[in-house]
Amino acid sequence: MINKQAISINLNYEAKFSSCPICGENNFQRIADYSQCRSCGHQLLSHSGAIFHIVNEALDIKNYSKQTALERFQVKAALNAATNSDYVVDFGSGSGRFLFSAKKSFKQHAGVEVSPTCIEFCQEDLGLNVTPQIPEDIENVSVVTLWHSLEHLDLSIFKNLTDSLKKDSRILISVPSGSSLQFHLFRSRWAYYDVPHHLHQFSSESLDRLLNQLGWVPVADYPSLAYAGFGYLQSLMNVLNGTHNYFYYRKKRAMTFGFSAVKLAMLDLYNAFLIPVLFPVASALALFDLLIISRAGVVTRSFRKK
Repeated sequence: MINKQAISINLNYEAKFSSCPICGENNFQRIADYSQCRSCGHQLLSHSGAIFHIVNEALDIKNYSKQTALERFQVKAALNAATNSDYVVDFGSGSGRFLFSAKKSFKQHAGVEVSPTCIEFCQEDLGLNVTPQIPEDIENVSVVTLWHSLEHLDLSIFKNLTDSLKKDSRILISVPSGSSLQFHLFRSRWAYYDVPHHLHQFSSESLDRLLNQLGWVPVADYPSLAYAGFGYLQSLMNVLNGTHNYFYYRKKRAMTFGFSAVKLAMLDLYNAFLIPVLFPVASALALFDLLIISRAGVVTRSFRKK
């Protein structure tokens, strides 16, 4: 049975590995901040570092009045992946955006999150069942979703989670892909490049291998124009910006980067100018992700038990 104790993250990551946790091979090549397995393409963060809980956006209930295109995609993918609409569990719930939308489509919901700030906001402001514990009734879940959370985890936590899911359960995983065209074009300027928080950069192959080892096989892929378009647009902007993901962090997290009000105003104006200029290029490149899913910037895939 699964260990129901609270999930925690080691906030002091040490890059100590002699072999790939996915395929067991020990033949690596260095790519930017990661060591890439030459066999399965999985990438492991190469240097140690201090990690902290991420609050991925300003926690204001006013921002939840309208469902975004990304949330509509996520809920639709979860419903398509699940065998029924009884029970959804979101692992790594963050600010609760997905669950806030999904609870209208599922009879029961639960979230697992480690950030105390996010847990309090989800419970008190959004009315969500989000805690640091894996639910006691996890065996009855219809679908477990991991929206950009698996890359942050010690894989032993994920292995523990999968062991207790029933035969009819489904797992829906969305992760940035280190085997994508986006990563190969932009490397450390890639929109989904997040060091030191991303301990892993999965490839399409390494994700399948991990799940296969745990007794799961892929069912379907869910390509997303929202993920693809944002990935290319923000990556192109990063090439022309001195601050990584400036537009995203300003829009999503209201970050100021320690800059003066005047500098922020100038950078905001500059980035506002870049968006319409780069949007046609980003949109054209996004079509590649939709056509060649195995090389998409974000892989969103459902799995069932063998």
